[in-house]
Amino acid sequence: MATQITKKADSMSSGRSLRLTFSLALIPTGAVFVLLDVNDSSGQLISKIGLAFIVAGVISAFREIAILRLESKELGDYIVKKIYDLFIDFPLGTSGIRLVAHTRRRFDGFSTWYLARCPQKLFFAGRSVLHRIDGDFRDLHIGSAEEVIARRLEEGASITILSLDPRSDIIDRLAREENQNAEQMRSDLATSIGICKRLYDHITGTNFGPHAELHIRVYDEVPYFAYHREDDKVIVGFYFAPTLGWFSPAFEILDNRTRDFFERHFESIYNNASILLEHLPNWNDARFDEKLYNELYEALVNKLGRESN
Repeated sequence: MATQITKKADSMSSGRSLRLTFSLALIPTGAVFVLLDVNDSSGQLISKIGLAFIVAGVISAFREIAILRLESKELGDYIVKKIYDLFIDFPLGTSGIRLVAHTRRRFDGFSTWYLARCPQKLFFAGRSVLHRIDGDFRDLHIGSAEEVIARRLEEGASITILSLDPRSDIIDRLAREENQNAEQMRSDLATSIGICKRLYDHITGTNFGPHAELHIRVYDEVPYFAYHREDDKVIVGFYFAPTLGWFSPAFEILDNRTRDFFERHFESIYNNASILLEHLPNWNDARFDEKLYNELYEALVNKLGRESN
């Protein structure tokens, strides 16, 4: 009996290893197809097939590495279903998705909005969004994130920013998936929360007129991808294990149907997120949730220590 159980366990382990190897093989195979420099219709089809391979590989590998190992079967199946529901209607056959950068870090397409001098609709979502924006602007010697955001509000921009809630219990798992230190991820989130507080101090008491809007919220859901929108220009970046988010490629969305698909995902998250900072048209002052800020601050202090914050 013991021998049969051992053989069954060995068989299950072998099967899991085979499934994981196949899943991981799909990702570089798909990347090769996506990166092929072919401009005719067959090249576009190959690129879309490659993207399908990447999505299939990421979902399958995520299930084998993260979910089945770390979660109960019931919760694991639930998360798999959530991921499957997200991608099942992905319009690969008709979508316009174009690779615009092999790595998202320091991609200049993320910083063009600071050049505008007119109203824009801006929507940025990811993990530690303000930390990333501030780092890019400082590298370019443009100024701080709060300075640029305040100026764009003066010019009538509508700005929405969604960042991961530093109290979330999924941070440790996300860090493991990317081979990142969870402390570093929380430190990045602490930077984003600090920027939000400085932005409030910068714009308090200001009426930006009838067009400007600011919405900064934190959410506690799995961020499947980063989202960057400037009016009708949308760029997304997927979180691929075990690659740090900003080292993954950036893709521009070229058609309305695919744009709507990605936008609906973060609109749903937005509706359930907690408001940290808000400024609506013709308001004489911004509204900052001090209670929420203090809760975020204390949660970070408990994990990082007071000096880090």
